[in-house]
Amino acid sequence: MAKHKQGEREKRKIILMWLSTASNLVPGNTLFIPMKHGVERTQYRNLGRQIIREMEASFDKSVFHGLNIYGTSKRGMPYLAIEKHNKIINTAFIVDKNKRERSLQLLVKSKYTRKAQILMMLSEGFAKKEIKKALGISITPEELKLLK
Repeated sequence: MAKHKQGEREKRKIILMWLSTASNLVPGNTLFIPMKHGVERTQYRNLGRQIIREMEASFDKSVFHGLNIYGTSKRGMPYLAIEKHNKIINTAFIVDKNKRERSLQLLVKSKYTRKAQILMMLSEGFAKKEIKKALGISITPEELKLLK
């Protein structure tokens, strides 16, 4: 059990090092890391995505904001690729005025883009009470400030 936790900590340190290196890249460039096995690449990719999601959820503008992690292979060799986008695009939700319920359902399910969604929905004409009702008990104090 102790070896497993130590291995996870080591992997976390390694992926954090790669993410910080990729965050210093010029936008539009990609960091390619060769891997021995596809399973190892998948583990690092999932761990990296988790770290990026956690950072984006905690901070409006983190150093990892705009990084995209994916697996690729060249000539049979698996690579972990960390790309820094030219343009950072945050997609909050799709507005369909005929289906207001669908937008509210998206708002409830999303964990990481709720602030952007709330602002977008307010600009689209949704009532503040309607949004509060959709969020229910999962509403945070910061979101309450937005809706006042």
